Amino acid sequence: MDWEDRAERAAERATGRAADKAAKRVGKGISDFGSSIMWTVGFGLLFVGIFGCLVCGVGGYIAYVVTAGSPSGGGIGGGGVGAVEEATWDGKSTFKCGGNDKITLSGASGTVTDVGIDAGGNCKLTLDGVDVNADTALKAGGNAKVTVIGGSLKGTKFAVQAGGNAKVDLQGTTVEGEIKKGGLAKVTGP
Repeated sequence: MDWEDRAERAAERATGRAADKAAKRVGKGISDFGSSIMWTVGFGLLFVGIFGCLVCGVGGYIAYVVTAGSPSGGGIGGGGVGAVEEATWDGKSTFKCGGNDKITLSGASGTVTDVGIDAGGNCKLTLDGVDVNADTALKAGGNAKVTVIGGSLKGTKFAVQAGGNAKVDLQGTTVEGEIKKGGLAKVTGP
């Protein structure tokens, strides 16, 4: 082998090593670039996700308040969860109002064994011109708020039995029987 062949081989080896080093550097640069893009995309998606949840949450709450009802009762839209339901009563069995019900019962009358009207939970009940004859005409408990306008409550045991944190307001109502209060219950009127 002569010097030219040796020089040529040495040049090929050096070029090959240089090419390998260059390829490694380019690969590392691409890897670093790809990593930074992935972090940027990841944080971008995280921001969009948080912002989307925030917008949906606030928008959903506004839609609830406008169409259904606010936490304080009654929606801006006037329907749905906050609306007062007009109810009917057969006058033969206990009329019950419970949970978060908002009910108005008008012009009904009934004679019931045991309890005539039973309001509990967070019920808001208005009895307008309702006449009840029962062992206990009106029983209110929990956080119930009952307004009785006119009508009559006639109980052989209790006309009104209120307990818990219930509030009963009797406005121009004929009451026959004992009014019993327990707990923090309040009965005003007649």
